[in-house]
Amino acid sequence: IPHLSTRIKYWTAILCVLVTSKMSSSHLSSHRTNLKKIPPKSSLAYTRKYSKERLDGLRLQGDPVADEVARSLHEEHGGLVNIHDLLSTVQEKAETLENGNIFASFLNSAAQVPTWADVEKIERGQRVHAMLTPFMGLSLFSGSLVGGGQFATAAVVTALAGNITTDPTRRITETGLLLAALAFPGSLVAPGGEAHDALTRVRLLHSALRYWLPK
Repeated sequence: IPHLSTRIKYWTAILCVLVTSKMSSSHLSSHRTNLKKIPPKSSLAYTRKYSKERLDGLRLQGDPVADEVARSLHEEHGGLVNIHDLLSTVQEKAETLENGNIFASFLNSAAQVPTWADVEKIERGQRVHAMLTPFMGLSLFSGSLVGGGQFATAAVVTALAGNITTDPTRRITETGLLLAALAFPGSLVAPGGEAHDALTRVRLLHSALRYWLPK
């Protein structure tokens, strides 16, 4: 949910840039980031706040609850198979194993709505999300996906997921369906909602990737 708020701000910025694209460049602040252009890698640098050491450390921090599920599946339950739908595997394990297993615990924790979650604000965010859907391809597929490929530490995660290199159309379609699901009222908070389950699948997929990620 916090990431959704950040995305909304970013997409709003994209919309503002598109609306003002016919304006003279002199009307734009000289220090403003040009969101219409992927910066060349040579122009980028680490900062004091976000040093290489700090970012490398954060890259290996994950989701302890989901990471333990991924570890257990791989080491104790036949491996991380069907990696793009580990939620179904977890649901099956939760039903067939004894009560108190980590799979049931994971599903129970995923079903808990944080006390700070404001349903009214979430629904407002979903309306903004739906309104700006046409612009998402510009920022995500044309910007983030292509731009992020410049960086080996980020690209290795995408490569490990597999289908961006073997079946890019499927990968882009899956991401598009997830973004569409986020706009459906009631889909984000409750288990069984399209967005909730899709994000839980992504959560487990990322845990599986972290399990394989070179340390």
